[in-house]
Amino acid sequence: MNTIQKKTVTAGFLVLIFSILGKIVSFVREISFSAVFGTTNLTDAYFSANVIPSILNIPITISALMFFIPLYNDRRVNNGYNAANVFSSNVLNVFTLITICLTIFVQIFAPLLIRLVAPGFDEETFKYSVELLRLLCLSFPITLVTSVFINISNANQKHFSPQLLVVINSSITILAIIFLAPKYGIYVVPISGLVAWFFQLFLQHFFIKDMFTYKFVINFKDPYLRKIIILAIPVIIASFAEQINLMVTNILCSQLGEGSISIINYALRILNLVNGTITIAILTVMYPVFSLLMAQKDYSKFSQSFNSSIKICLLTVTPLAVLCLIGGFEIIKTIYYRGNMMLDAVTDISVVFIFYSIGIIFIALREIYVRIFYTLNNSILPMYISLGCSTLNILLNILLIKKMGISGVALGASISNILYFVLVRSFLVRKFSFVSYSIEKKFYKELCLALLASIIIWYLYKYFFYIDNIAYFFIASCLTLGMYVLILYLLKNREMIFLISGIKDKVNMYINRK
Repeated sequence: MNTIQKKTVTAGFLVLIFSILGKIVSFVREISFSAVFGTTNLTDAYFSANVIPSILNIPITISALMFFIPLYNDRRVNNGYNAANVFSSNVLNVFTLITICLTIFVQIFAPLLIRLVAPGFDEETFKYSVELLRLLCLSFPITLVTSVFINISNANQKHFSPQLLVVINSSITILAIIFLAPKYGIYVVPISGLVAWFFQLFLQHFFIKDMFTYKFVINFKDPYLRKIIILAIPVIIASFAEQINLMVTNILCSQLGEGSISIINYALRILNLVNGTITIAILTVMYPVFSLLMAQKDYSKFSQSFNSSIKICLLTVTPLAVLCLIGGFEIIKTIYYRGNMMLDAVTDISVVFIFYSIGIIFIALREIYVRIFYTLNNSILPMYISLGCSTLNILLNILLIKKMGISGVALGASISNILYFVLVRSFLVRKFSFVSYSIEKKFYKELCLALLASIIIWYLYKYFFYIDNIAYFFIASCLTLGMYVLILYLLKNREMIFLISGIKDKVNMYINRK
C-alpha cells in the first residue's frame, strides 16, 4: 500500500470506531422507540410522515451537496482557502433559502402530501401523520446548514466531529422517548430531533471555525454554484425516483392492514444501520481523497485508492451481510422483542429483514461506484440507471406483494439493488478506462474460506449452546466475526494484516502519550 492508502485505511478505521459507537446508540434508539410505541396506527402515521422529508428534503440536502466536496477541493487547490470560503458561504446561503421555501410549502400542503403517500389511512391516523409532518419539516434549513459544515470538515479530512452527529442526535431522542413519551406521546420524537439538530448546528460550526469563515454572499452567477446545480439535477431526479419508489411501497403497505408500514420501516432501519456502519466509514474517508486526487489529476493513485476501497468494502461488509442472513431472526428479536412489540410482529420484521439483507453487499459496492461517477463529474449515467432500477422495483413490488405479501417488497428491493450494482459497475469500467478494477483471485479465496469458517462456528454454537437471550446472540456474533478475522489473519490477507497493525500502532501511540 502507498502512503495515501495507509493514511486513508487508518483514518477509515478511526471513523469506523466512531461509526460503530453511533450505530450502537442508534440501536438503543430503535429499541426504545419499538418498546414504547410498538406497531400501531401511531407508528404508521410517524413513518408515513417521514416519507415526505425523504422525498422533498433529502434530494436537496444530500444529493445537491454530493458534489460540494469535489468542487470545494477544486476551488481550494486552484484558488486557495479564501475562494473556497466564498464558495461554501454562497452554497450555504442559496440552499438555505431553498429549504426555507420548502418548509413553508410542506406546512401549507401537509394534508395533501399525506393523502398521496398513505391513501389507506383512517381519519385518526391521517390527523396524526399531518401533525407529525409539520413538526418534521421545521428541521429542513437546520439540516442543510449542518450538512454544509460537515462537508467542509470532511473535505479537509477532519472526520471526528461529523461522527458525533448520530451519537448526539440519537441520545437526545432516546432521552425524550424514555422520559417524555409516556406523557406527550409520539410527538416528542420529531421535537427532540429538532432540538438535536439545533445543537448539532452549533457543535459542527465550532469544529470548523478554523477551516471556514462565513461570508454573506448570494451569487447565483457563480460558475461553481451553477456546476453544483447542473450536476445535482440528475442526482435529485434519481433520488426523487427512489423516494417515489418508497412512497409506492408505503401506499401498497398501507392497504395491507395496521402495522404493515411499521414492519417495513423497522426492518429498513436496522438494514440501514448495519449497512451504513461500514459504508459510511469508507465513503467518509475515501470520497474526499477521490476528489482531491482527481483535482490533482493523479490518475494512478486514484485507481489504486479505488481498488483499496473496494477490497476494504468486501472485507468488512460481507461478514455483516452473511450474519444478517443466517441470524436475521436473532438480530431482530434481540433489538425489538420487548415492551409493546409482540412476537408475531418480530417474526414478520425478521422475515422482511432477511429478504432485504440479500442486497446489503451490493448496496455498499454500488455507493462506492456511484461516488466515483460523481467525482468524475458524471451524474447523468447513474441517473438513468437509478430511474430504470426504481421503475423495476415498483413493478416487482406490485407483482411480488400479491404472491408473497409484505416480504415481496423486500425481495423486489434486493433484486433491483443487485441489478443497479451490476449496471453501474459495468458502465464505469467501460466509460473510464483509467479506473482499473483488479482484485486478485487469492483475495476472493481468502474471503470465501473465512466466511465458510465463520458460518460453521455460528451453527455449531447455535446447535450446542442455544439460549434464548441477548447474551447468546452477543457471544455467537463475536465468535462468528472473530473466526472470520482469525482465518483471514492466518491466511495472511494483506488488508487484514495491515488493518490489525494499524490498530496496534494507534494503541501504542495512545499508550506512549499517556
